[in-house]
Amino acid sequence: MGNPTDEFVNTGTIARVNAGMPDITLETTTGNNTSSVTGVVVLTPVYDLAVINVLSAGYPRTIYSGDVMSFDVTIHNFGNQTATGYTITYTYPAGLNFI
Repeated sequence: MGNPTDEFVNTGTIARVNAGMPDITLETTTGNNTSSVTGVVVLTPVYDLAVINVLSAGYPRTIYSGDVMSFDVTIHNFGNQTATGYTITYTYPAGLNFI
């Protein structure tokens, strides 16, 4: 995850690519061909949570009254910040009971 303020350095260099062509005069002073800029990128904090709930492996796709089943719940954060302080509340469909 990124920080709200991450520093970056952008460096550009000019290089001779047409060496040996007779109609081009090449620069002989190359000490001034590099430039760097340092800055700070300010990110807008984004918390993008996704909850995926699937029937656990090994359980049949058809469940009958009285059957026991298990779900795997996975939470992904697609945002650019660590998400803390959230509570996930799951409401069971009618007819299901927590054991």
